[in-house]
Amino acid sequence: MQPQRYRVHTPIRGVYAREKGFTSIPSGAILVAVRDSNSESPYVTVQWDNCELFIFPRDLTERTVECG
Repeated sequence: MQPQRYRVHTPIRGVYAREKGFTSIPSGAILVAVRDSNSESPYVTVQWDNCELFIFPRDLTERTVECG
């Protein structure tokens, strides 16, 4: 199974998974979903710009489109 890829159409705020801080993911960025949220975390883990980030599942569904 291939990882799900998404194109951002409205900027998203992400939290770095491995370091402290936030970043803004711009329109046009391609995100690769690494892990879905689970019972322990309210976030989806995505890769973008060589970083692993946490974003809200709602942002993924409302601010991106799947691009295969």
